Amino acid sequence: MDHLATPFPFSEGGCEVSGHDKEDRVKSQNRTRSLKPSRWFFASWTVLVVALIAEGLRPGFSEQNRAVPFLVSVIVFGLPHGAADLMLLRTHLRRRKRGLLAWRFGVYLLIMSISAALILSAPVWSLLGFLLLSAWHFGVSDIHDLRLLGFRETSPVRLRLRALSRGFLIVSLPLALSPVESAGVANQFLSLLGQSGIGATLPEEPLLAARGIGILALTGSFGLLLYRIRQGKKVQGTIEAGETVLLVLVLGLLDPLFAIGLYFVSCHSLRHVVKLMKVWDPDGVLPPWRLLVKVYIKSAPLLIPTIVVLVVLAATLASWDGDRIVVMILAVFAITTLSHHVLVDDVLGLEEI
Repeated sequence: MDHLATPFPFSEGGCEVSGHDKEDRVKSQNRTRSLKPSRWFFASWTVLVVALIAEGLRPGFSEQNRAVPFLVSVIVFGLPHGAADLMLLRTHLRRRKRGLLAWRFGVYLLIMSISAALILSAPVWSLLGFLLLSAWHFGVSDIHDLRLLGFRETSPVRLRLRALSRGFLIVSLPLALSPVESAGVANQFLSLLGQSGIGATLPEEPLLAARGIGILALTGSFGLLLYRIRQGKKVQGTIEAGETVLLVLVLGLLDPLFAIGLYFVSCHSLRHVVKLMKVWDPDGVLPPWRLLVKVYIKSAPLLIPTIVVLVVLAATLASWDGDRIVVMILAVFAITTLSHHVLVDDVLGLEEI
């Protein structure tokens, strides 16, 4: 969608807004003033910085609250950003053929059902596949989100390299730096499915793989950013480098479950919600708070049933343990991520330059 590429404050070399008359330019300016995506990016960075400060002032803060970000994500941005898929698809098809909605959403549910069947039949391999898919989804989404600031990649090869570097950096660092905590989450996930665990820590081979991938991802991320700076994209490269450093600090210094959950809520999900705001109000007519309410209303048909299912499942637990509930939430994400990625990529063009 072209309106996602509208240049915003501190953009450099952004995509030029289509239209040559004064009215189109005024509408473009109104979009910039109304939503101001740069503010949402600053909000993401602020949350990450505050978490690092809290950990510094109170060591163990992230470990004591490790389940909080994912629990919050049920209501705040996390589940809602995916639950809006149905209405996003409906909006997309309204511009083409409305009769396709049932068929396309049927495919969406079919992919989700296949994912659920795979998780139940092969939980270990499905967990590995979920990690790989999450890395790609996070990476591609993050690079695509930068279009909100007017940053646009012109090379499909660099787009994919940047996406791989960013995504695997996010997923591999917690595994590489916190193998015991990561194994604990994996064990609870497998236990939920009636499977035996993988041990008290990550096995040697996966741990070495995570460390190797983490090093490659870190090298690739900063190498590509240095290339962008040398190509004249100094503002873009500097901002991306700063965000990458911030993510490395969060993922490396905080509890892994807390860090991933914090990134998921404050960066990935929040920015996707901003993109949804632009889809449902391309002319910048509504104030941000009304757009946010609109996103929640549109996500309700899928959000409410999902929350009900989670509450029912949580009620079956012998005790309300935060980590166990988070594992249930992760199981829901494991089932829905593939269908969500396929739909969002089709509608918003995540993997397009």
